[in-house]
Amino acid sequence: MLDFCYYLKNESVIVKDQLVECWIEDMKTFVELKSGGDKTLPLDDEIEFYEYLFDFIKNDIKGLQYFRTQRLGFFPIEPTEEYPFDRRLSYCVIAALSIGDSRDPRELKLPIYMAWEEDMDKINETYPDGLRNVYQTASMWWAWAESEKAFFDNAVGGMLMAMLFAMCVIYIATKNWIITLFAIHCVGFICGAEMSLQVLRGYEMGVAESIGTILVIGFSVDYVVHLASHYVHSSQPLRFNRTAESIGEMGISIFSGAMTTIGSAAFLYGGAMTFFQKFAFIITSTCAIALCFSMVYFIALTHAFGPEGKTGQLDLKLCR
Repeated sequence: MLDFCYYLKNESVIVKDQLVECWIEDMKTFVELKSGGDKTLPLDDEIEFYEYLFDFIKNDIKGLQYFRTQRLGFFPIEPTEEYPFDRRLSYCVIAALSIGDSRDPRELKLPIYMAWEEDMDKINETYPDGLRNVYQTASMWWAWAESEKAFFDNAVGGMLMAMLFAMCVIYIATKNWIITLFAIHCVGFICGAEMSLQVLRGYEMGVAESIGTILVIGFSVDYVVHLASHYVHSSQPLRFNRTAESIGEMGISIFSGAMTTIGSAAFLYGGAMTFFQKFAFIITSTCAIALCFSMVYFIALTHAFGPEGKTGQLDLKLCR
């Protein structure tokens, strides 16, 4: 165990700043002071070891702290002639500060977790029998990494479902397959541009990003579908006149709605939590990108290639 503490402090690359809390080292110092330097750990006699251990947790400040914080645990037994004490060491905890950060996404946590698992496997393979049931834990953070993976998988699935649903909504609103294709691939570009901005800012796919990814679809389709719907319902026969009417009638409303959403989300930048700040960026940037794509790119498409008259119209009629 002393060798393991030395390894963590001086050789391990996954311990940050050599910050290790090792009770056995403090007990070794206690034994040396108690015996006047005549004895040190490890001790060959088990009874002598337990005498020093119980004295350590009773009369030494650090030992008492280890016991009170449950870094050392015991189970009760019946004393015998061979073992005159009424309890025996059940478990012990060695604490170390790991590299990484609890807020890091799963892609950064997973290699650190695997490195710790490799160290535990080495101990369980090479150390004495009494130390071959060692395991490592980091409270909730390793389990949360799996939750983040589920968030990521659900975000991808949710985005695909939302894209399909958005395409259905746009078609129901327009009943024109050409405009539907124009609108849905415009939504795809908006989502791609937003994801690219998140990568440029150094965001990884964490919880906030996973939830925000699904929200992106809703903000992306909102402005495009209004322009698309107004284009196909215009009474003008030519694409130029339809486009001009669409942007003239809906442009102010779309711009005002975008400014309202961006202005409301901007207050989240003042939040102390990173989660709110990320949400503020996702909402404001998505609205700004969606506004640009809908008012410029989509309008350019309909102006140059938009259907005229009944072109692309799919009217389903029930015939007797």
